[in-house]
Amino acid sequence: MLTKRSLLLAAAAIVPLLDLSDAASAKDAKKLGLAVANLQADFFNQIKQSVEAYAKEKGIEVITVDAKGDSATQVSQVQDLSTQNIDALIYIPAGATAPTVRPTSTQP
Repeated sequence: MLTKRSLLLAAAAIVPLLDLSDAASAKDAKKLGLAVANLQADFFNQIKQSVEAYAKEKGIEVITVDAKGDSATQVSQVQDLSTQNIDALIYIPAGATAPTVRPTSTQP
């Protein structure tokens, strides 16, 4: 079982690895989808704020969705994010039994 600390560390480690920092112009701007389990929880809000702060430094647009603890809502939100041409996705599942996410693209 993941502890809050290990989840936060994992999220912090993932963001720099995304290598989306080459956004030189508006047409090259990168988009990051952030699917959060529940923004009412301070812990998830801290992750959101950290991701947004890092993305702002790098010129990355962040699209955040909040499942409010509902895994069915989150599945729908992730599907919606995939239609918005995101370059990467950070997925924090809404519960231990939340469905897994399959790749939304076959692009390299």
